[in-house]
Amino acid sequence: THSCSTSVAPCVETPFTHYLKLRASAGFQFINFDTGRRIGDTSYGSDFYANLLLSHRINAAISQTLAAGHESQLGVNSNFVVLNYVRHTATWNIINHVLLATEAFYEDGDDSGGVFSEHIQRYGGAATVGYQLTPHVTLGLRYQYTQKQSDQPLRDYKQNRISFDGTYSF
Repeated sequence: THSCSTSVAPCVETPFTHYLKLRASAGFQFINFDTGRRIGDTSYGSDFYANLLLSHRINAAISQTLAAGHESQLGVNSNFVVLNYVRHTATWNIINHVLLATEAFYEDGDDSGGVFSEHIQRYGGAATVGYQLTPHVTLGLRYQYTQKQSDQPLRDYKQNRISFDGTYSF
């Protein structure tokens, strides 16, 4: 199937202080699909979206963000998933050339339909360690835990994911 996604929205960012700022956006999304016969999902997405992002620089070494929102994303087992979410991220620049980051999240979502239609809740967290090897090369190691609960039988899971990456910046 083919899809087309369009969204239109204003975005506003305002600093409360030098260390605290808020970014907000809201709009409307349209997601159209040419067919859904294979998975039985013939729905189209047209829904509002809204996102809030609060950024807080605690000091020169530690910063955090808190994000909350409502949006539609392209689905894996359906045409789209409508999600409500809350995410917290903290970065800890407390060791020279080393980036430490932690994340926590909660998502509540609904598939658009079809044979795999379900209501889900996902939550979890992650920890990332990055090391700047040279001015151009950074190495990273990440661990993420995700737990999914579904209203459909046999669709719950617990996931442990470890990834290692290398980045070269020009």
